[in-house]
Amino acid sequence: LRLDVSQRMPIVEEDALQLASLQAKIELQDQKERPPKGFLVDHLQRYLPPNMWAKGLDGGCNYSEAVHWEDEVSRRFEALPMSWTLLQHKQEYMRIVARSPLFGCIFHDVDVKESLRWRLPDVLTLGINENGIHLLDPHSKSLLQSFPYGSIYRWGHTNRSFAMFIGAEQSKVVFATAKGKGQEMALFASTYASLLAKR
Repeated sequence: LRLDVSQRMPIVEEDALQLASLQAKIELQDQKERPPKGFLVDHLQRYLPPNMWAKGLDGGCNYSEAVHWEDEVSRRFEALPMSWTLLQHKQEYMRIVARSPLFGCIFHDVDVKESLRWRLPDVLTLGINENGIHLLDPHSKSLLQSFPYGSIYRWGHTNRSFAMFIGAEQSKVVFATAKGKGQEMALFASTYASLLAKR
């Protein structure tokens, strides 16, 4: 199990540190003492989500902050129940991840073609799940805007685009997509919205 599930979505620091401790426990399995020094400092991208380590124009965080995170992860590692099996560690990992409103998202990298009401960057990561359609910064993965299905009047697509019409005023947002992805995105959104309507 890797942190890949949270590399594409923002995770609050407290949860990210707990996930890192679980990931280390899963990888090291039988090790009961603290992980080796430097295991996290030297591999931030392996254990922590981008919204923590991708700071500033140089895409990095300071060393003292990384050392602090490693100490926190090690402390949590030691506090994990000794009686837990590998499966229980994996289940706890997924339980924490599932708390995110972006859990289960299908992600697509898109270009913003038209957005009159919202000021958006030129490039976004767009996520679709049962909670709605979400716009994320493509680098830090921080959440910029969420649209629950109830706020979306309708959506449409072409072979290379995906469009949403938001609210009663039907404010239009259009995204350029890779070939064929517009249809795929519309299909996922329609499927989730249909499932919600049946509940």
